[in-house]
Amino acid sequence: MNSKFPSIVATTCLSLLIFYMVQATNAAEYREVPCTTSEPMNVDTSLQLMLRSPSEFAHIYVSRHHPKLTKGPIIGIIGDSVATGAIASPNIEATFSSLIVQGLIKSIFNIVSYGQTNSPGRPVHDTFVDSHLLSFGQIIADILGAGSDQIINLAEDGPRIEKMIPQLQDLMNVLKARFGHFQLPDVIFSSFNANNMCHPSIFEKSVEELKQDYLTQLRLSYEAIAQMVPATRGTDFFVIANLDAVKVLTSQKILNKTVNISTAQRRCLDFRKPHLDMNLSLKKNSNAQTISEKWANEIFEKTAKGLIGMCPAILGVDITDSKKIQHLKDIYKSYLEAQAETTSEYQPQLFKLGIRLHFIDASSEIEFLSQDVGNDCFHPNFMGQIKIAATILKSRSELFQNIQDQFSPEK
Repeated sequence: MNSKFPSIVATTCLSLLIFYMVQATNAAEYREVPCTTSEPMNVDTSLQLMLRSPSEFAHIYVSRHHPKLTKGPIIGIIGDSVATGAIASPNIEATFSSLIVQGLIKSIFNIVSYGQTNSPGRPVHDTFVDSHLLSFGQIIADILGAGSDQIINLAEDGPRIEKMIPQLQDLMNVLKARFGHFQLPDVIFSSFNANNMCHPSIFEKSVEELKQDYLTQLRLSYEAIAQMVPATRGTDFFVIANLDAVKVLTSQKILNKTVNISTAQRRCLDFRKPHLDMNLSLKKNSNAQTISEKWANEIFEKTAKGLIGMCPAILGVDITDSKKIQHLKDIYKSYLEAQAETTSEYQPQLFKLGIRLHFIDASSEIEFLSQDVGNDCFHPNFMGQIKIAATILKSRSELFQNIQDQFSPEK
């Protein structure tokens, strides 16, 4: 027998224990209110509550019963970490210990899950740092009356726009396995955001060159969509305009947000250059007196560098470097133009095929405040996800109400 086997088993058991303890903690936070009915609220009623009091909506939403029922519209969700609900849970902190536990559990589930998938179809080990139930797509799907078995979220953490076609192909395979047909869902949300701007090589390319590459990938994606069969009643395909990730670098409201790192409250500003370099330099020059002080310094350094590593071309830019920041803003604007151009270009063709293409440009105007950003100082938290969902619903409220009415039990 492999001598490492007992240690693997022990580590697996420990990791599973930690996992279920964390999940129990997450669930306990939302058990203050008894479960309410699973029947969806009216779209307009939900939207008004989201706009008037996001916290009240959140309280009601997480206390609702989410049954695994095959009812309502079939909804597909593709995209990146925004669509997965990454770091949306308030219980996921950007602390070194939390990152270690997350990485450990992911590794163990890689070993024991053997590719098993959870509902709605993503690997089990990928769901620890992601909170599907707290993501904008799940929120809207719940309002529309979709049972959890009707919601298929194949978004991933980190993909560029080039991953749209593979995710759509995976979506069709899941639909075939679950419902026995290769039709597109009734509704699709596509949300790819900053990952095409995250590699430092973008500073070596012109805005026009990057835009043309982006246009090419979008056109390839829409050509692939044109070959797919729409749902029986037609498919509403929502392209969510890229969120403005550049504002994360420059917004004072976000930079002043405090998070818990190495048992101390740190500002998000402390993770941005040149402030990070300055902090690390000061630590090297200061003589930590105890092992815990030295360990705290090490934790801060590793965590901060890890957070920057999520998107180095944005999070690693010196906040005083106006030239690079302007380049990022110009790239972001060009990507929005590319999204608008291609959706307008392909709308008539896809409409004839039964695929109704919608560009939600309003999402690019969302201003995230400190309370809307997760503990990694980058991703939208649950409040941010509600803000995204409300923006999407508001932009097409009548259409979403029609979708809800079409699939209501009375119809």
